[in-house]
Parts: sequence; C-alpha cells; structure tokens
Amino acid sequence: MTEKPAINTPLASKPAAAQEHIVAHSWSARLERFLLRHWYPITPRLTGFVRFLLPLSCLFGYVANARRQRQRRLLSFGPNRSLNALVVVVGNITTGGTGKTPLLIHLATQLRARGLRVAVLSKGYGSQHLRDEGQPRRVAAGDDPREVGDEPLLITRALAGSSLADTSRDVAHSELAAIPVVVSKDRCDGLDFLLAGNCRINPSQSPDDNRVSEVDVVLCDDGLQHYQMPRDIEYVVVDGKRGFGNGCLLPAGPLRESVSRLASVHQVVVNGSKEDLLALDLNFRCDDENPAQKNSFSLLSSGPATMQVLPVGATRLLPASSSLAAVDVTSVDLTQLLSQIKQVVAVTGTGNPQRFFSGIEPFISSNSSLHTIAFPDHHPFTLQDFLGLVEQLNLDAEDTQSVFLVTEKDAVKCRAFAAELPVAIYSVGIQVHVPESALAPILLGVDQLQQWRDATGSSLAGN
Repeated sequence: MTEKPAINTPLASKPAAAQEHIVAHSWSARLERFLLRHWYPITPRLTGFVRFLLPLSCLFGYVANARRQRQRRLLSFGPNRSLNALVVVVGNITTGGTGKTPLLIHLATQLRARGLRVAVLSKGYGSQHLRDEGQPRRVAAGDDPREVGDEPLLITRALAGSSLADTSRDVAHSELAAIPVVVSKDRCDGLDFLLAGNCRINPSQSPDDNRVSEVDVVLCDDGLQHYQMPRDIEYVVVDGKRGFGNGCLLPAGPLRESVSRLASVHQVVVNGSKEDLLALDLNFRCDDENPAQKNSFSLLSSGPATMQVLPVGATRLLPASSSLAAVDVTSVDLTQLLSQIKQVVAVTGTGNPQRFFSGIEPFISSNSSLHTIAFPDHHPFTLQDFLGLVEQLNLDAEDTQSVFLVTEKDAVKCRAFAAELPVAIYSVGIQVHVPESALAPILLGVDQLQQWRDATGSSLAGN
C-alpha cells in the first residue's frame, strides 16, 4: 500500500496565503530529498556524507572523461561527412530538471518559423514501447504516455498546437504538427531512422519521392553525455537558481560532468534572470582540446544566454482522445481562475518541483491556501494519487472552492482520468523567453550545412 503524503501545518505567524509543503513519502522520494539536501546545501561546506562519496565521484569523473575522449564525435562539413542534416543536442551537465524540454520546444518553433525542416529525437524515458521492442517510433499526439514517455508526448502535443507551451505566431499549427518526434532506445538508431526518410516533414511531398532525407535540423532531447551519437552543436541548460550545487560529480554531487565541460559547448542557456547569470559567474573559452569544434564553426556563441519560463495561463484537463492534435487549447487567466479558490493544490512529478511552485505563488490570492505536492520525477500518476489527496486534504468538490494545478508534463498522464476527479484539474501553460542571439549557433550551422550540400550536390529542395 502506498504511504500517504505527510502534511506540515503552517505556522500561525505565516501570512494568509500560507504554503503547506506535502511530499510523497515513497522510498524514491525520500532518497531524492536526502540527496538534494547534500547536493544543494544551504552552506558551501561539504557534508560528511558527501566527503565519504568523493572517491566514487573521482572514479565516475575518470570514466566519464575517458568515454568522452574516446567516443566524442563532433561532425565537420568535410568531404567525408555522411549526415545530410544538422544535429543539435539540448542537454545538461546536472541531474534533475533544468528546463531543457521547454527550450527544445522553443527552438523547434523558432526554426520552423524560419522555414527550416525540423525533427525531434528523444530516448523516451519510461516508454513501455522501448522496454518491449526498443525500435524507433514516431510519437502521435493521442498516444498513451506510458507507451511513448511523458516528455516526448509533451513535445508532440506542444508542436501540434494542443498545448499552452510556447509557440511562434509566425508559423501555423498545421506546420508545427509536421515536426516529427521520434523515440528510440538507442539514439543512433533513432537518428538513422529519421534521416532514412521514415518521417515525412513536408506534407505536400509525394510518397513516391525517394530522397534520402528531408530534414534540416534534428533536435535531440538530452543525450549530451551519449557520445556515441554524432552531433554538430551542443546546447547546455543550467538552472539559474540551483546552479551546480556543491560542485561535485555523481554520486557526491549533482554533476554528470565537470563545469569545465561548458567551455566546449556552443551555447549555454541559464534558466533564470540576468541576476542568476551574474551570480553563477560563468566564464568560458573555446575548448583547446576540441579542434573539431573550431573547424566546424568559425564563430561560437559570444556568451551564455538567459531563458525565462513564465506561466501564461491554464486549461482544464479533459479525457484523452485520438484527435488531440486537432484540438485548439483555450487558455484561462490564472489570476481570474484562482481569485475565488480557497484551496490550490499544486502537484508535480518533475526534476525541480520548486520551480513550478514558485511560478504559481504570485497568482495565489491572500484568502487562499497553497498546498504543494512533489512526487518523484516522471511519476506515473494515477487516479488514486489524486483521490487520496482529495480525502487527505478534505478538498471541497465545488469548482469555486478548490482546484488542482499540474505542469504540462504531468498533464499528459493525468488527462486520462481527469474527468473522474471530484475536483477540477488544470494544466499550467508556460511561455519561454530567449534572446534571438541564442539561435546564432544553429543558424550558422544551417548556413554551413547548405554550403556543404551545394558543394557535394546533396542539397534538398525547400518546402
């Protein structure tokens, strides 16, 4: 039997809009909380637990660096190039959520608005299909999240116009729906699947067209440390609030690679404000040990960019259907929605739940209470999870008294049972703000790709 979440009663001295932090006490949630306390300490001193793990971190760093030196394959636009597309990895060097998925969606829509043919590749964490078969598969907006994974389905729905996630005003939803999202256990196999012409991007293209590929840019969701996969450009997203924690590699800290790895990527995007960027004090130089990077691109990013992910509204969840791609999402103003609500229950299963909770707080009225529930990342939400919270919190079933709020990543799993809940559940949409300069590495890469195509006779016809 699943242990009920523990509720901490707010102190009487707190304001009317008190927060009540509720955390799912599963073994994975307890382990996650324990590690986070040591990885992101309040004081800069290393705890005894971290010091005990430092030898393992040294071993981890040695193995990771050896794999990187042995397997890293940044492409060049020379005569031996085999891929007729630009491969862009959007990843991070820390565990947990940093905001790479919202950035990837933003990049996809911005590139599509410029007339480029874009595809998305994901490993599909938690996908039943990949556990059973493992073969590359295209994701549809009406797929079951248990079958294809929550993040690939979120990306697909956002690019199909069935989400409040950031989209470009300059490109129609029908064009965004033409952006294929592919999941594959092996990212190299997924890349081959995309470039072999298995996913038509131009809807007007004849099925008899035998061109090998019609992709300009492949955006890879995560996979920065998957060095077997060739790539042209690397984007790294850094959490502006959390930063790099205690600065230690796994398992003593949150780092998958050392901070010096940022010197070799083409664009660092800090998820936060300019103040967060200044507090991180990031200084880079071109990686002298990576001549392939220098040879591929004569101009690298001039410095890190900032990204702000802000709530833009909410939409009430309805049962899933096979025609989700054709559904227009109507946003409800969060302030108006929550103005008469007495109890707001924010529930999420993301890598950094506090970012979601902090984004909601400004919309809570002084007469309301906010309950925050953090489940483990990628938690497979069920109806019983929410019914248990309704009972435990004694939520009023009237629409004007209480409401559940979830992220769009969680919403793809909650939609199937939302209609069975006595309390309304809304998905909070987001909007991503990134400076235009952050696109520079990709646009430069596309120009060099086209020069290579012209020189080799591999150019593909435009849309």
